[in-house]
Amino acid sequence: MGLLLLQATVGIAAAVQGGIYLTESGDQTLRMWAFGLPAVVSGASLLIGFLTPVAAVLAGLGSVGIAF
Repeated sequence: MGLLLLQATVGIAAAVQGGIYLTESGDQTLRMWAFGLPAVVSGASLLIGFLTPVAAVLAGLGSVGIAF
């Protein structure tokens, strides 16, 4: 049960972070799409449990890319 809650929490956080990053600025650059869209997709994948290991890696990379 704990792993399911952790997976859902990370999925929601990644999807929200990517969505905010995509809608934050008026100018949509390639960098924004390259880091924001994978964060949203991987967050949604984590929520539904599809390709969980791959989605977790993409969520981590998307979050690191957004942070920098």
